[in-house]
Formats: sequence, C-alpha cells, structure tokens
Amino acid sequence: MPPRTIASRSRSRSKRAPSLSKPEPKAPKAPLAAPFDFEFGGPLGALGTMVALPLLIIWLSECALHGNLLPYFPSPPSTAAIVSTVPYLFLYIATGIFLALTLPGPRVAGTLIKDTVSNKEFTLTYLINGHLQFWLTLALLPFLNTALTLSPVTLTVGSPTALLAQLGHTFLPSSLAVIIASIALSTYLFVTSYFPNRTLAHGGTSGNPVYDFFLGRELNPRLGGLDLKVFCELRPGLVGWVLLNVGHAAMQVSGARGGGG
Repeated sequence: MPPRTIASRSRSRSKRAPSLSKPEPKAPKAPLAAPFDFEFGGPLGALGTMVALPLLIIWLSECALHGNLLPYFPSPPSTAAIVSTVPYLFLYIATGIFLALTLPGPRVAGTLIKDTVSNKEFTLTYLINGHLQFWLTLALLPFLNTALTLSPVTLTVGSPTALLAQLGHTFLPSSLAVIIASIALSTYLFVTSYFPNRTLAHGGTSGNPVYDFFLGRELNPRLGGLDLKVFCELRPGLVGWVLLNVGHAAMQVSGARGGGG
C-alpha cells in the first residue's frame, strides 16, 4: 500500500478518535416568572366594578326616591345640586380627620413592612379610636339636627327640612359628589405612587394600569400621621352609612307628618 494512503488513513482515524476533554456544562435555564395573581376578576373585573358600582348606586337611589324600580336609567341631578352638597361633604370629611387624629386611644404598631426600594423593614403606628369616633358622631346628631339646615336642592320638595331629613333628600347629588371626590383622590394617589421613595403594594404592581389603579400602587400613602387608605376605607364610609340610614328614616318621618318628601 502506498505510504501516502497509510498516512491519510491514520489522519482520518485521529480525527475520529474521541476527545479526552470534558464537555462544557450548559448554562442553567432561567426560571419562568410566575404569573401575577389577579383578584376581583383581573383588569376586566376591576374596570367593571369601577364603572358599574357608581351607576348601580345612582339607579338604586332614584328607585328608592320614587318607591319603585324604574324601567329606565334616571337623569342625573343638576350641577348646582351636586355643588351644593360639596361644603357639607368637606365639613364631614374634615371633622372625621380631626377626630381620627385627636381622639384618645391606644397606639398600635402595624405589621412588619419591607420596603422594596431600600430593602429596609419598618412598622407604622396607628391610633385606634374609630369606635369612639363612631359613637361620638352619633351622639352629636341631635345637636346637628337642631342647629343646622341645608338649602333646598333640586330633589327637595317644599321648605328646607332639618339636616337629618335633608340627608335623605340629597342622597343622589351627595353620592355623585362623593364619587367625583373619590376618583380625584384615587387619581392623585396613583400619580404620586410613581414618585421616588415610595413603598409599593404587591397587589398593585401588576403592570396593568387599570388593575393597579383599582388596587392602589402605594402600600401606605400618608399625609402626616393620617393613613389615607385606612381612613377612607373605614371612617367616612362606615360612619356615613349609619348617618344616611338615619337620614332616610328622618325623611320618611318628615313625609308622614306632612313635612315634604
């Protein structure tokens, strides 16, 4: 066999010979991010709640005013009727804030919070006096009913009535004023949550603006010692719920006695 052929065969065998070096290890695959755990039906549920709930309140209030279920959606009250309730709404909220910050009660540390920006852990302090504020507000009702009256608005029939009965008469424009104020405050908190050094809530950082607006991005937005989420969720709504019930009862008594309504 010619030497050239033998040499070429030996070279081909050396090429096919297995390598003694170990193969390079493959880089581990990055774990897949877990899907965000949406609540309230996700973005569509949040949007539906924000749109449908105010409309339902308006419709039910008009049905209650007329004493039956209307087959059509009621026309909203005039702008003047809504604006006329704003000073009293402001007075009610301001009084609630004053009582929340000044009434006596134990100061309790909240749950441990981990700041996602600085990785520091801290707790917030809360003044527990909501029960006292509730009963104090109810105790003041007879004095308010005697001393204060509201000017007549579109939905009021006859002369001005006492404050409690007027709460029932002005329920629809008052509800619209509260809805507008809630949207304004929520928009403010949503915008300021993008400011630096804000502790964000896990549930409000989905990346969907509608869902995050609904849940709230900032964990504990505060103005001084006032936790806005805690105050708005518990104080004005739950105390105001009882005031509105008493106001509707007073409106019914006023109407039964010939006082209008």
